[in-house]
Amino acid sequence: MNIFSRVLRLILAVSLALGLGASCNRTEISPTRTDLPRTWQVAINAGPEADTRAVSVGGNNGQTLYTNWDQGDKVRVVRSDGTELEQLTADVSAGNSAYATLTGTLTGTFSAGDAVTLYYHEASLDYTGQNGSMSGVSSNYSFMEAASSVKEVDAEGGFLKMSDAAFSHRQAFFQLRFVDNDNNPLLLERLSIYADGGQLVLTRPLGSDATYATAGVPLTIAPASATDQLFFALRDEKGASNTYHFKAVIGSEEYSIERDLNPISGHFYLGTVQISGAGTGGDSLNEVFFTIADYSSGGTLNW
Repeated sequence: MNIFSRVLRLILAVSLALGLGASCNRTEISPTRTDLPRTWQVAINAGPEADTRAVSVGGNNGQTLYTNWDQGDKVRVVRSDGTELEQLTADVSAGNSAYATLTGTLTGTFSAGDAVTLYYHEASLDYTGQNGSMSGVSSNYSFMEAASSVKEVDAEGGFLKMSDAAFSHRQAFFQLRFVDNDNNPLLLERLSIYADGGQLVLTRPLGSDATYATAGVPLTIAPASATDQLFFALRDEKGASNTYHFKAVIGSEEYSIERDLNPISGHFYLGTVQISGAGTGGDSLNEVFFTIADYSSGGTLNW
């Protein structure tokens, strides 16, 4: 055997050995394994008991708060350890927007019993930048959350069977009308709010401390143009009644308003602020009369 043949046989032997070694070290991924990260298909029902997203006021008495899903609404999924997963998309039931199915994919490892939290719009809260319109609150400040869990893992089909989700609002809703002593509308340019309890939320990022409204940095409602009615969202984490401070800017004058409130998430408060001294240059608390009612009881809050 010549030198060339010996070298060729040596090369073949080494190549074969390397191939066998690689074969022995290769990990085959079985489609039925659930302990490896992968992408799963999910569908979660938001059923008839679930609060839903967009808000409007109407009904026979004009004092009923309605909420409904919009096609394509996004819902963030967060694991119990705080890990953010993908967003799911709302598929609204035909003929009844109180029902929706949240569909999409989730990536990771899952087992039966694993819990997740669903957040509309996002897990992080931000109530700054409100313009006092119902459409603005509906689109940006009607934060909600719900719990769901994995009921079954279909490893072969790549599907997670999830429990139904019943959403709840993370803030209260207010609609205030501003009038003079003769019940004529007063046009506001701005309304600033803070509470003595010190826990009226401006922002609460997921996994971080909240920032709260203060006298120096209040929550400000600034309409695009002067208006006599404001619709806005408030989240107070005090959990008890405390004194609220409102400052209304009407023309070149400011009016201070105080009222003890305990806004409860999911409730709808409808009120009138009567400023009898508007236009007289006054800023006395005696000139302001603030009436407000909670229309969340007695069946007037309709999800």
